[in-house]
Order: sequence, then structure tokens, then C-alpha cells
Amino acid sequence: MSEIDGYSMLVIRKEKCPLHSRAPVSVGSLPLIACSLSYSVFVSVCFFVIWGGKLVSLGGSAYYLLGGLAYLIIAVCFLVRSKHTFWLSLITFFLTLCWALYEVQFNYWGLVPRLVVPALLLMLSLWLIPTLPQTGNGRRRLANWGGLGIFVVLLATLAAAFYPHNVIRNEVALKTPDAKAAPAAGEDNWEFFGRSASGTRFAPYTQITPENVKNLDVAWVYHTGRRTTGSAIGVDENTPLQVATYFIPARRRT
Repeated sequence: MSEIDGYSMLVIRKEKCPLHSRAPVSVGSLPLIACSLSYSVFVSVCFFVIWGGKLVSLGGSAYYLLGGLAYLIIAVCFLVRSKHTFWLSLITFFLTLCWALYEVQFNYWGLVPRLVVPALLLMLSLWLIPTLPQTGNGRRRLANWGGLGIFVVLLATLAAAFYPHNVIRNEVALKTPDAKAAPAAGEDNWEFFGRSASGTRFAPYTQITPENVKNLDVAWVYHTGRRTTGSAIGVDENTPLQVATYFIPARRRT
């Protein structure tokens, strides 16, 4: 504080101002958000390490075990504020990307479950790099812009989910042979519920005509379904079949 011509003036040296300091601004020895993320990642990757080892024992992919160990090391590096965290995060994601492309090539729905979570972890890791000591301005800017770029890519990936992917198009018209008519049932047989396999339900008999049908007498009556009343209660009666000279009533008593 100095006084010039009756006026008080507060002088702050530029090199002492925290806004112009090269050291990262943080609360305590480790920012709260970085500490919380590190512990969350640490607990999460323990799941991948344990079950990734189980998958390897069953003959599955070794990535989940190796990737879990890599992210475990990254979480520890954040906790101890190691300067190697930046490159470890980039190398781990690059190897994950190579593994995903090897597994499913450029299949959208195959890449999403393999890369979205690692991309989120990389984005958060890059945004936390500036909180680490001995982080130069160049690396700090690279980390911030890199995290922003990954965020934009994740948004584009989410938008792309609403469009069809990996569609197999058949550009050649299929030429199918003409369907063959089902063979007609024999004139003397009623072998199916609808007389024929096609369900025509009409018998090509010539003895009965619209002119003489009125002269016929009822010889026998059947009721489709289970009887619930009368002396035949419990009988399950279905459509009778006629084969040659045999008339078969489909009846079952329970």
C-alpha cells in the first residue's frame, strides 16, 4: 500500500499474483474433483481386473484384464500426482482403440460398447491434467483442447445412434419360382380338417346337388369340442375324417 498526493494505491506485483502464476490453482494438495475421480476409477477398474481375470481363465479376451490394470495404474498416478499420467492415459486409449478395431473393425454397434467408456475416462483425465504439478502451458492447452475434442466426438456418436448402421442392402431382385399348387385331395377322401391341406372345405361330389339336397335325411350329427352336459359329458369330439370306405370319428374321452 502506498500513498501518492493523498491517494491510496494498492500495488500487486505481477509475479506474486495467483492469476499469473504458472503453478496450477488447486485446493489443498490435490483438487477435490481429481481425488474423487481417482478413487471412483480405482474402484471401478477393480471390477474389470477381477472379472477380466475370470474371462481369461475361461478362454476369453485378455483386454479387460490388461485394460483394467492400465486404468488402475492411471488412477494411482492421479492420486500421487505423477507427471507421467498424461502419456499413460493417451497410450492406454490408443491401445484400446487398436483392440476395438481388431475385434469389430468399423462396426458402429460393436465399437460403441468398447470405446465410449474409455473415451469418457480419457476426456476426464485430460481435463484433470492441468491440476498436476510440472505441467507446462503447452501440455495444459493440449489436454484441455483434447478433452473438448473427445466431448464433441462423443456427442456426434450419440447423434449417430439415431441413424441405421451396418445395413445389408440386397440390390439384386430375388427371382422366386412360381408356387406350385398343392395337390388336391382324392375325390373320395376327406383327410384334413378342411378336407385338403389347402383347406378348400368343399367335396367334389356329384351325387349331391343343390336340387336334391333337400331330399336328404340326417343320418348322424357331431359336435366339435368337449361335451360339458348330457350323457357324453367329458367327450372331446373333433371333425371326423373319411378315408376311402372308412369314416373315422375323432373322439376322445377323458
